[in-house]
Amino acid sequence: MKSLSRPPGYSAATEALLVSTPRQRLTVNPETTWFTADTHLGHANILHLCDRPFQSVEKMDAAIRLNLTVIPAGHTLIHLGDVAWRRSRSILIPDHRKIRRILVRGNHDLQIESVPGWDAVVDYLEVSLSSRAAPPVVLSHYPFEEWNGFHRGAIHLHGHTHNKLPPIITPKGGRVDVGVDAWDFRPLRLNNVYERLDSLRTNTAAAH
Repeated sequence: MKSLSRPPGYSAATEALLVSTPRQRLTVNPETTWFTADTHLGHANILHLCDRPFQSVEKMDAAIRLNLTVIPAGHTLIHLGDVAWRRSRSILIPDHRKIRRILVRGNHDLQIESVPGWDAVVDYLEVSLSSRAAPPVVLSHYPFEEWNGFHRGAIHLHGHTHNKLPPIITPKGGRVDVGVDAWDFRPLRLNNVYERLDSLRTNTAAAH
C-alpha cells in the first residue's frame, strides 16, 4: 500500500496539534446560567454592519456592559463568541463581580485564552441541565443545521449570524441565536429560549 505523502516540514508533533479541543460537557443550573454572543466590544464598524442603535462604539460598549451587570454574583456567563475587536477589551464584567465566565470561541477570539478572567475557553460545549433529565443544550459560535439530540428535543444555541438567520423549530427543541443583536443587547437564560421557541411554535401552528 502506498504511503500518504506528507508536506514539507511535517512532523508528528505538528499533526497532534490539529485536534486540540475535545468535545466538552458541563452540567449547569439553568436558573443561574446566562448566555450571550457577538458583543464585538470596541468594533466601530459593527454599528453600521448590524445597524446597531448607538451613536458611538463607546456608548455601545457601555450599554452592553451595563446590561451584563444583571448577572448576580455566583452565577455563570457563557459567551458564545466574538467578544471584542481587540483582546484588551475582552473582559466583560469587572473581576469583583465574582461570576464564572466561559467562552465558546468565535472567529474574532484569536488567542483570547491569554486574556485573564476566563474560567474556560473551548470551541464547542454541550450543557446538561441539573434540574431535569433532558437532551443536551448544544453550544457553538457557529449555527448548525442539525446537532446532537436534534431528533430528541435538544436545544442548539449559537451566535455569529447577528439575528439574520431564522431559528429552527423542532417538535420539542430548536435552534436560537443568542447574540446581542437578537436580544436587545442583553444576556438571557434558558427560560427565555424556551419561551421564544414556544411562541414560534404557537404562531406557526396558528398560521396553518
